[in-house]
Amino acid sequence: MHAFRRGIALASCIATLSLVLPVLGAVSGTTASAAPKFLIGATYSTLSTPYFQAIEASAGKAAKQDNIQIINLSANNNVQTQVTQMDELISRPVNLIFLNPVDVASNILTVKAAKKAGIPVITFDRPMFTQESQGYIVTHIGASAQI
Repeated sequence: MHAFRRGIALASCIATLSLVLPVLGAVSGTTASAAPKFLIGATYSTLSTPYFQAIEASAGKAAKQDNIQIINLSANNNVQTQVTQMDELISRPVNLIFLNPVDVASNILTVKAAKKAGIPVITFDRPMFTQESQGYIVTHIGASAQI
């Protein structure tokens, strides 16, 4: 049953990204021959699992179709690495951040910094439903793990 739920969550993430990315392409005014005008930063807890590799590949395919550039980063399940990645994405700056948090509490300050910089953050797979993160996350993509 756990594998089924992970499959549903993966399908949900891929489907949502496939819907979100074309809209972003239309908003940014990109065309297939133009240089990317919309830059997305995605920081994953890890890219060493087939689950996250599938999300990365699907998002990349959808983004390429709409001439959106995605910077994919793996934190390798290291909190400090992900905090550094978030800081780098904010300073770059990107237009949007997809965040799969290694640790929710450790990412509160980076999510707040992204909002202060005007960069929306969307979490996926692991939600940041805490009092401290309320109002800083645009939305969450994922399935409920409740029975």
